[in-house]
Amino acid sequence: LGAAAGAATAWGLVRGWRAEAKALAALYGTATKMPAALRLAGPGDWCDAGVRDDGDAAAMVAPVSVALSGGGADWGPVLEVLRREGVVVWSGGLPPDAVDAARAALRPLLDALEASYDPAGDSFALARRRWCVTRLPRVGRGKHNVHLDPYGSPTHAAVTELARRGRLEELLTAYRGRPCRLSEVGLSVTRPGTLGEECGEGMEWHSDGAEGSCTVLTSLDPVAEEQGPLLLAPRSHVRYTRGEAAPEAALQGAGPTLRYRYRPGSPVVMDARTLHAAADNVSSSWRAVLWLIYDEDVEGGGDEAAAA
Repeated sequence: LGAAAGAATAWGLVRGWRAEAKALAALYGTATKMPAALRLAGPGDWCDAGVRDDGDAAAMVAPVSVALSGGGADWGPVLEVLRREGVVVWSGGLPPDAVDAARAALRPLLDALEASYDPAGDSFALARRRWCVTRLPRVGRGKHNVHLDPYGSPTHAAVTELARRGRLEELLTAYRGRPCRLSEVGLSVTRPGTLGEECGEGMEWHSDGAEGSCTVLTSLDPVAEEQGPLLLAPRSHVRYTRGEAAPEAALQGAGPTLRYRYRPGSPVVMDARTLHAAADNVSSSWRAVLWLIYDEDVEGGGDEAAAA
């Protein structure tokens, strides 16, 4: 994966196991289809600066830069947007050296995934035990979730260290008003449009879970528009309901949707109820995005309990 050329070499998009059931439903035709009027096309919905093209940068989601020192006061601007919109792009929230360390730790695994991919079977001939991968489910055409083993895995350790350096647990504990713990870690990889007969598939609108959970999505390299941006529906978390038709209903009542081309060190932090989606990867490069799931620490189990 590291051999792709130019600025398009990047990784892009993902979600945790909660979305896998929805992804499989979408794959086999049972999930709610996105109405044509709600589909996004073109790069203009979210510009590189992270603000909406209509100039309404403050009213909805916008990157928020905060210092990583100084205690709880750091979270003020981030929490304000997260509580109002259900999602925030935290500009510069992850330390550059921690991003570099995670990239170095994950690169061998990503290269191994590329080398072992079979386009005809849309599968990987990966030695999962060697690479400390517990599960590798297919969640769409050319799209797979990679679940990292929390026991003795250098890749899992690198991601959790990145989260620790970014103080994500502290942030989400402040958001929820009660202790939150990292419960699951993984990444999603999507094949380029040059492999197989069709491009790597995106993801239809979905939520990752109910109240009490949060999702963090982040890339380790820039993601180009052609690789498939992340699509966001701010304030949809307040309209969250369970059921197959819930995404369509929530989108119909929400405001303008946004799109975000991942940038290293600027994670997307969202309430698990917030609707989000992904565009197809029509580029010539693979894309990968880390996903981290945080749950309220009601039993004190954390990541190990989730992995049991």
